Amino acid sequence: MSYLPGHDVYSTPRRNAIRSAYLRARMGWRDGKEMYFIEAEGQNRIKIGVARDPEERMSTLQAGSPVKLKLLGTVAGGQAREIKTHKKLAKWHVRGEWFEGSKEVRSYIEEALREAADNA
Repeated sequence: MSYLPGHDVYSTPRRNAIRSAYLRARMGWRDGKEMYFIEAEGQNRIKIGVARDPEERMSTLQAGSPVKLKLLGTVAGGQAREIKTHKKLAKWHVRGEWFEGSKEVRSYIEEALREAADNA
């Protein structure tokens, strides 16, 4: 695939899905999923993803992980919120949904969990 100025590399369906998720995020739309934060202990890595059942997702991830994983917490918001969070923390992105466990990333997570508890 070649890159042409003014054209992005995403296919039209993928681009539409991203645009749709972005618009839902701006409107505060919820998709029935929760955003979770999972730490790979001793690796200084944190996974930020979404699932309908974060504990089940954690169990699935743990089965394939050579290191112990720890569920730090969850917040409402689903995929739309996940996209916004990934953009905000892009500076610390490692690969896929994994981010450095930096002071800034941990601070963001703590604040998100605090807000979720306050709104519960």
